[in-house]
Amino acid sequence: MPDPITRKILKETDDGGYAAYVQDILNTSREMKKVSEALKQKASEDETRRKDLDTKYDAFISKHDQLMVEVEALQKAIRDNKEVGRVKQGVDGALSPLDMRKAFNKYAAAIVRRDVECIKEVLTEIGQKDLTTGGSTTGIEFVPTPFIPTVVREIENVSVVRPRATVFPMDSDTVKFPSIAAVTVAWPSEGAATSAQTPVTAQITLNASTARAHVPVSNELIQDAKPELVGVLSTLFFESIGAEEDKQALVGSGAPFTGVLAASSVQVVTMGSGLVGFTNMTADHLADLMTKIKASSATGANFWLHRDILNIVRKLKDTTNQYIWSGPGQGQPATIWGTPYVLSDQMPAIGASAISTAFVAYGAGRFIYMGDRAQAAIATSEHAAFANNETLVRFTERVAIQVAVPNAFSRLRTAAS
Repeated sequence: MPDPITRKILKETDDGGYAAYVQDILNTSREMKKVSEALKQKASEDETRRKDLDTKYDAFISKHDQLMVEVEALQKAIRDNKEVGRVKQGVDGALSPLDMRKAFNKYAAAIVRRDVECIKEVLTEIGQKDLTTGGSTTGIEFVPTPFIPTVVREIENVSVVRPRATVFPMDSDTVKFPSIAAVTVAWPSEGAATSAQTPVTAQITLNASTARAHVPVSNELIQDAKPELVGVLSTLFFESIGAEEDKQALVGSGAPFTGVLAASSVQVVTMGSGLVGFTNMTADHLADLMTKIKASSATGANFWLHRDILNIVRKLKDTTNQYIWSGPGQGQPATIWGTPYVLSDQMPAIGASAISTAFVAYGAGRFIYMGDRAQAAIATSEHAAFANNETLVRFTERVAIQVAVPNAFSRLRTAAS
């Protein structure tokens, strides 16, 4: 029902058309008022919600700040305990592998800078009682004994042979091991005396040689030789030494060590006449490699090859038209004829293909003996690259490598013609 004013306006109009228009305006005004009141109510509710969120946010920030204080306190306690542990365990050299790696980088950086006090500090940290150093005058520093496992571990991480080889510590430059080539087994009758048996023996001799890796470094970097910089250099050294160990163990030609592809008495599978290239290899050739060695020597055996050669192997099939290469799956490694393989960039690649050339090996790495002389050194020279304003940094190790049981390996060789 229209209000009195509205009724009066409607009464005074002669046709009601204008009155209807006015009524629409009034109705719209009332609706707008309702919307306005609803918006005010929602704004009030939103303001309440915003204040509530602000309160919760402030509480969260307060709790976060409190937790950060607790975290910092815990971190400080951990650092303090770690330092205490270092002091207590330093005499025994019981730092973690990571801490030993960091300490080695710090030590190497001090050698590069010829910082005697820093060298002594690191030696004390790792529990080295003998703090004598020659680094300040000669630029040559033998790696302390506690660091040797760190050096060996770092090289092992980048080598494919060392983790699989039989590694011996060497107290001298030459170590000899007896090798029993054959023993006669008798079955005497009950109560009968057993005749004396004389095994056929041979000597396995490990002769340590020195491996050197060196890199020129600008004197500007030397002046600010931080552990991080030397850490990069030492990683490069370790990778180079590891690659060289693989090279000598697998393809060495006698300077200074003879590897599997060149050692005498290794079983040889020679490809047939006319098969003078690596790409002429067949599935049967690889199967023949496996049957060349005794079953007792085959435990843990692998194929050893370059990744280029693996690409050829992937395309080979057996007599049932099945590929002899099988990819990894269910926790098992990829295989060739069901046997795991080891890839090494030191093995011959496609580009080395030639007549009478060995390029694939088969056998267990444990029959390769490696001797660690436990002597490593870091040396610097300001004179070798003086004209270039550089210092030569050199890392050396003494190691011996021997294919101890050659007939436990076989190798595939291309035909002579």
